[in-house]
Parts: sequence; structure tokens; C-alpha cells
Amino acid sequence: IADFESYWENLFLLPNDADLRILPNPVNLNDTIDNNAVEVILGLTKYPGLVLSEVYPDWRGYKFLTFEVFSKRTDTISLEARINDIRHNKTYYDRFNRPLAIAPGLNKFRISLEDVKKAPRSREMEMDQMRAFVLFAISPTESFTFYIDNVILE
Repeated sequence: IADFESYWENLFLLPNDADLRILPNPVNLNDTIDNNAVEVILGLTKYPGLVLSEVYPDWRGYKFLTFEVFSKRTDTISLEARINDIRHNKTYYDRFNRPLAIAPGLNKFRISLEDVKKAPRSREMEMDQMRAFVLFAISPTESFTFYIDNVILE
């Protein structure tokens, strides 16, 4: 979906009460040959984070969404992953939601797209019309920074 190496894919990256910068990967972010990651500095609002909006809307034929999050902190931070399709009605139960514990260093996540498809309570997700992948914090008491890279459909 995005590895933040091409200018065009960065057009789909949106801040939500956060400062975002594309910059060289922090040391040891990953073992791939790419060079860039997104630095996310969260604000002190209710739901600060980043949104990847409609980079690649057709997720049919894939089994997993994977991504990497890196933290330079020495403590674990909490983020939420949210995924929604074009039919999302703006309610919590009409999308995919998952809490994520971000430990110090590199964190690799793998989300089953079958879980995403079945996440809304009253319907199945439209996997050919995916709208957004969001990583955010809930009412952080202090600003903190994390890095994201290699958002990939497998």
C-alpha cells in the first residue's frame, strides 16, 4: 500500500492532529532496502494520528495487511489501528479496530483481512472499496513520536 519511497503515494498520507515527515529510516527500522519512513509526532488531542486514505482501495485477493512501527522510547506506548471501507457510517462498530502495544524498537504487525472483512457488526466490509488505514492514539497525556513503514498487502 505504501512504503513512502514514491512522491505519489505520499499524497494519500494525511495528518490528524499530528506532524508528519517523510525522512530516512531510523537506525535498524527494518532490514529492507528502502530508505524512507514516516515520522509521526502526535499532538495532545483526543485522537491524534495518521491516515492513509485510498492508496490502494481493492484488497480482494490478499490475506494480510502488514506494517512496521518503530519507537525510540524506552517504554511501551499504545496506539489503535482502524480500517474502514467506503460504506463506513462513522460509528465505532462499523469498522475494524485493534489496540496495538508499541514496544521499544521495531514492531511488526500482521492483520488478517478476514478479520477486517468481518469487523463491522451488521455487514461485511467492502474489500474492493477500502477507504482508510488509520493509526492513532487515544487522548495521549504527552506528545510522543513513532515511525511507520512498509504498509503492505500480502
